[in-house]
Amino acid sequence: MEQQSEEKKGYRWYIINTISNYEKKVIEGIKAKIKGTPFEDDIGEFFIPEVREERKTPDGKKKLVRRKMMPGYLLVQMRYSDDLWAHIRNVTGIMRGGRGFNKPIPVKEDELANLRRRLGEKMEVPKIELQKGDKVRVISGPFVDFVGVVEDVNEAQRKLKVTVEVFGRPTYLEVSYDEVEKV
Repeated sequence: MEQQSEEKKGYRWYIINTISNYEKKVIEGIKAKIKGTPFEDDIGEFFIPEVREERKTPDGKKKLVRRKMMPGYLLVQMRYSDDLWAHIRNVTGIMRGGRGFNKPIPVKEDELANLRRRLGEKMEVPKIELQKGDKVRVISGPFVDFVGVVEDVNEAQRKLKVTVEVFGRPTYLEVSYDEVEKV
């Protein structure tokens, strides 16, 4: 999230009110809705403010879990226009009406800086340590809990190509880094 590149492109960060725990579904819905449209370049990055915590499982092992800092809210980097909002506002999971959330709310620079400070390095995109051939479990989306093998790693787009078995046949998925965990 480099501030200089945001300003050059005309992007700003906005808060979108979502149904709680629908944040990732809203991201998928927005991406699908704008794909192949003139608005495709108007949406930049998405960010769900999360805090990573270490918890113990019942068997005594330590596990890193994510807890949403602001459930029901999603930060979207975009070049806002009324036409863009009209195009994406009906994505399933986006809340409308009431409490002034008819449109996305721009995030002030000092608020964004405060959020960055509170999250520290957690807001930075973590380095992925997956390689071709690693086993992963899908943790979000329609293939939740499927285990597959990494076929390709695209660091630039932060995407993985993963092969999972569905009804006895190999199925290829393209998932982002945060949608899988290493097995």
